[in-house]
Amino acid sequence: MDRSRAGSEKANYERKIRAEGFPNFQIYERDADNKPVAVTARSEYFPITYREALEADTRSLGFDIASNPERSAALKKSIATRKMAASGRIKLIVNARPGLQVFLALSRKGKPDNLRGVIAGLFQIRKMVDLSLKSMNLNNINFYLYDNSATENKRFLISYDSQTKQLIDSAKFATTEPVKPAGKLCQNPAVCTRFFR
Repeated sequence: MDRSRAGSEKANYERKIRAEGFPNFQIYERDADNKPVAVTARSEYFPITYREALEADTRSLGFDIASNPERSAALKKSIATRKMAASGRIKLIVNARPGLQVFLALSRKGKPDNLRGVIAGLFQIRKMVDLSLKSMNLNNINFYLYDNSATENKRFLISYDSQTKQLIDSAKFATTEPVKPAGKLCQNPAVCTRFFR
């Protein structure tokens, strides 16, 4: 993705991308219902401009990464450090599944303070964990994956129920209750599983 400044630079950038074969390109963000809306005015934008397998799905093209707090925090960290940084749990644009996004800011050669662009990778949490478990025997083993750096309501990533052999990636089906055995604070995961017939 590229950085685009506000005002005329934003308009010029949108015209440039439209001229490259994307006539409906515009920088946008998502509202509370995950619907695309006109981007809020701000000093700079980080729209998704290029993506792998673009011909398969262009819905994310033009989405301003800086408009989403979780993505924006990781993006800004990568820009500040020029190191890879990952978001917390996010909702993916193309399928609304739980995922995370990783960013790597790139500098122009010989100019470390001059941002060239940002490379981003999207990962669907369920697919990552499912691939990791393919060769494992998890009979009688349940597990829970949390992001302890996230805020309380965004910590849950995914869990596995060995009875149903299901991965559960919906936070509404998993909660944690604090318990204090022998005066120590622990998390006691309580998970409700979905049953399909």
